[in-house]
Amino acid sequence: MSVIKLETFLEKKREAKFLEIHEIRAFFEALSRRRNPNYYDLAIIVLLFSGLRIGEAAFTKEDFDAESVFRTEYGSPITSHSFREVLARVETDLIKNCEERYGFKWTKHVTPHSFRHMHITYLQSEGMKVAIKEIIERVGHANYETTMLYTHSQGISENQTVKAFDKFIDRNNFRFEALKSWSSKYSKY
Repeated sequence: MSVIKLETFLEKKREAKFLEIHEIRAFFEALSRRRNPNYYDLAIIVLLFSGLRIGEAAFTKEDFDAESVFRTEYGSPITSHSFREVLARVETDLIKNCEERYGFKWTKHVTPHSFRHMHITYLQSEGMKVAIKEIIERVGHANYETTMLYTHSQGISENQTVKAFDKFIDRNNFRFEALKSWSSKYSKY
């Protein structure tokens, strides 16, 4: 496999783990229909809102001087393996029913680590204004580059991008004169 094909494959695999807002809503609605609500709580409260890795979220009595917080319906602690099994069942349900229920085809592959990607990306989204240094410290990364690998494009439309730049221009008092016609050896005109 060529380096370019490998990079494209890895990028597609990484992007398949990230959910846009409409996909998050569909996923969590499907997850909430599972018999055991602990999987929903673990996914949304702990993994999505905290950015913890699944191994860091496997709380035990040593962590709290109490019993495990998240348990299967049979009473044993939820493990990474059991959580992945539930995610796979939810994904199977969405592949089969997402288009009918929510109006779009399910093409994603959610893993426990997906929630960490979403946590980091959404902390950097417009309106959140969380400093990158704070995000790096929060998630325990050693450097900026690692954190940026977790950042995904959020499908912001071109209009939203233009509006964001317009706000930036207004806030910083940039002024432009009327555009005058010009040409160079590279222009079409």
